[in-house]
Amino acid sequence: MRQKLRIWAVWAGFLLLSGTVYGEDMNWQAALFPETLIQGSYASPVFSTDNVLLLQAEKRRGLYRYNLEDRQLHTVLEPGDEVIDLKTIAGRSELLVRSRVLYGSGGHRIEIIDPESGERDVLATYPSIPDYPRMTVDGGMIYFPVKGNIQRIANPLQKPVETPSSGLYLSIKGDALQLMDSNLKSSFSVVCSDGSRVLSAELNNDGSLCLISSVSGLIEIHDMNSRSRTEIGRGDLPVWSPDGRFILYHLLEDDGHVFTAGELYVYDIEKAEKIQLTKTDHCIEYEASWSPDGRYIAYRDLKNSSIELIDFEK
Repeated sequence: MRQKLRIWAVWAGFLLLSGTVYGEDMNWQAALFPETLIQGSYASPVFSTDNVLLLQAEKRRGLYRYNLEDRQLHTVLEPGDEVIDLKTIAGRSELLVRSRVLYGSGGHRIEIIDPESGERDVLATYPSIPDYPRMTVDGGMIYFPVKGNIQRIANPLQKPVETPSSGLYLSIKGDALQLMDSNLKSSFSVVCSDGSRVLSAELNNDGSLCLISSVSGLIEIHDMNSRSRTEIGRGDLPVWSPDGRFILYHLLEDDGHVFTAGELYVYDIEKAEKIQLTKTDHCIEYEASWSPDGRYIAYRDLKNSSIELIDFEK
């Protein structure tokens, strides 16, 4: 086994030193030995702080906190509710959560959860599931579509604002992305260059660029000022790095039922360069996220049921 690892390390080192290029403008910089943090049926790793990782349990019931310093797993929420998705709040350890009450009344909720204490601040409750909650670039407002209409809630973690944020509001309607002003009037719409439906959209930290992915697997960057676009290419689940310089994304393969392969890539906006972070046959990289300081990338390995960690600075 050790001999095989040595051969692999030497071969990977040779490729890195030789600057091997895989395809047009594609560099490969392998994370040779990602660190396995924990084994088990955990999902959706999201950092709340630089050293604290939040994990959902199997079937998204329950929420756990994993500390990178002491390598301990702590329960935040017992598996009584279904946590649909988590979103970090810039500059805060709390998380913006969309959840569903599994037993009794309560419906679907938008709430803020403190991962240290487990305290929950329910902002809104709806009988049907609201769309994915977002925050304006200035962090002043939390908003989400409900049956086609955008609902806005002042962020309770910030000082009250007298007027709604002047930033753009995003809403996916039909095949296009609608961008609206503070009065929720449509400013303009964006469609994908291949004509397929917009699947996800996310503004960078200053609101100047919008990262878009389509149902066909195309990733694009749209300039909000010039209205120009940069096509990154095929990929899945793209996310901005905290400083807005990089885009982390997956390249997933499936057989029509389950994922059969997955690798991680980074697109460097300054250099207009794609970098392949992983090249593995024994793993399926999925649900990757950045730490707030941009140092770490955590992801879920579907094939081996584990949570892995890459030191991106290295």
